Amino acid sequence: MLRRMNKGQGRMAKKRIKMKGLHMPQLFIFILGMFHNRAGLVVKEGERYISPYIIKKEKDFHEYVAKLYKCTSKLLSKQVLLREQMLSELWMAEKKLETYPVIEQRDNELPVKELRRINANERERDGLEKKIKECIDKLNETEEVIKASEAETSEMVLICRRKMEGLLTTYLSGARKVVQIKDLDITVDQNAIDIYRTYVYEDTDRILEDIISGGMD
Repeated sequence: MLRRMNKGQGRMAKKRIKMKGLHMPQLFIFILGMFHNRAGLVVKEGERYISPYIIKKEKDFHEYVAKLYKCTSKLLSKQVLLREQMLSELWMAEKKLETYPVIEQRDNELPVKELRRINANERERDGLEKKIKECIDKLNETEEVIKASEAETSEMVLICRRKMEGLLTTYLSGARKVVQIKDLDITVDQNAIDIYRTYVYEDTDRILEDIISGGMD
């Protein structure tokens, strides 16, 4: 049976992913903005300011987010496989359970052979009901691990985004540009999230669709 992901190891693996240039001294960033402005590198484009430095930092941020979600996918690979396995086993157990009717009332006057058949039927039902409960419990546990890891990743992206906002605000202050946080327009690359969701959820969604349509045999 696949083991659950070690939460501490998972977090450490994510923390090893760093965004370049995020921890430079603010004074250096301020002076950099001042020199870039004097060189005419900081210009306004629409509602926001851009410069080669800003473009580079946005690229670094997108790369960081992509690496973080890729790492999250890798860490959750066992949970994804376990979830798909449990869904398939749950479906098969429920289908098999339908073939064993519920005996509402036993007649002990029945022939021994018939009573044995009824007893075997009840044992099969009990075993399948136990199997179904185990699958549901494991599915719930797996889903908790996946959701917790996703929440952790989202939090790390948010923290990095806030640091980016501070970094670019300092840079633009050095460039003598007055900006508000909303004007920085630091966006998360949706492509990285889409790739992650395809890996973690696509096969599960397909299995669920097959179960609903009755296509799994």
